[in-house]
Amino acid sequence: MCSQYLVIDHHAVHVKDSIHTEYHPQSQRPTKVDKFEEYNDTPPSEPPDIGPEPWSPFGLRTDFEFAEIALAAALTKDQVDSMIQLIGHVVQGQDSFNLKSHHDLCATWNAASALATPVATLYKPISI
Repeated sequence: MCSQYLVIDHHAVHVKDSIHTEYHPQSQRPTKVDKFEEYNDTPPSEPPDIGPEPWSPFGLRTDFEFAEIALAAALTKDQVDSMIQLIGHVVQGQDSFNLKSHHDLCATWNAASALATPVATLYKPISI
């Protein structure tokens, strides 16, 4: 179905109850106005064929899953590089990894804080 819009001197004219679309100047596409009733009146497209390896272009599914976690956590370049280096050491047998859950991590932090941060409470008697 063709969209209806009016172009005068390379500018689209606004029509009541219409959708006005302006493209980035470098696209060199003219501004257009679609009737509201016809805007996005296209049949849904078929989902793309993702094939047997939906994680492509990543070489492995694990690489894709790592990338998803890094993106969701908003890791910086340096943090991603550090995590990849750490994982590489474990994979190559240069080190091991014992944490199994967030609970394990928190328990380890709590144990470390007891060793590194001694706390003393001093009481000053108050006469009443």
